[in-house]
Amino acid sequence: MKRLILTLTVMGLILAANEAKSAEGWIKVYLGDSDRIQVNASGSCTIIATTKAGEKIVLKAKLVTPDESLSSGKLAYGGQIIVQGKNSVELVVGKPEHSHGGAESGHGHGASEADEHDDGDSHEHDETNQTSKALSYFEVDFEFAGDNVAFSAVVIIKSDKGTFNVKGFEYPFLNYGSIVLMMEVQLDEIQSLIDSDNLLKVHPAATKISLLAESLPSSKDFPEDDRSEVEKTCKELIALFGEIDKAGDSQNKAATVEVLGKYRSKVSFLAKHAEEEEEHHDGDH
Repeated sequence: MKRLILTLTVMGLILAANEAKSAEGWIKVYLGDSDRIQVNASGSCTIIATTKAGEKIVLKAKLVTPDESLSSGKLAYGGQIIVQGKNSVELVVGKPEHSHGGAESGHGHGASEADEHDDGDSHEHDETNQTSKALSYFEVDFEFAGDNVAFSAVVIIKSDKGTFNVKGFEYPFLNYGSIVLMMEVQLDEIQSLIDSDNLLKVHPAATKISLLAESLPSSKDFPEDDRSEVEKTCKELIALFGEIDKAGDSQNKAATVEVLGKYRSKVSFLAKHAEEEEEHHDGDH
């Protein structure tokens, strides 16, 4: 009997640990200049989050340098961007049920696949991206206390250039329709890269679509009646990254165009729900 009780207790602890782990998301902080052009992060970053209940949470973010640059220029990772003087800061939140752990390594450009790029045609890939070196950013784990968590935040950056605080961050800050529009902008960026035969550079824009798809289920004005369908489509969008990345890296234009068509179809589906939600709100008024 004691052994049974001990076994049940251990199982309970394991389940509790797994549950706690599954509730852990992340916050990423990207830095830019006054024109929102991404710059290399350095120094230290502290995030002070205040929940709706008034609880203050102090988070010390670590400096992360990805294997390769995910930036195509301007800050546009699907987070809230605030410009303050000569600096701009983008705060991106990843909730646990929508995080897939590949964002910082390029959604498929982690260590295992990086090895594949080290032989044969990979040198051309590396030379093409020399002007787009990996830019560091800050990241910290964040424990979500429920599905409807919301908070405001202050970001404090300390570097050899001085210290600056950026206030006014909110989560969630974007509505559903705005995020879908940001996806469409990235799709147009991919189309432009295809038209100019820059297929090796499509994955930064595709990565941003994945990040937007992660954040969409936590957006304001989410079409709750269609949550299961929309979340399923978001997961399918994220899964498309592997296809377009492979097509781009192999410089297969036809295949890249084909995957872009799949992206557009799924984003159009999401846009349809945005229009329906707007009509619903108009009807309420």
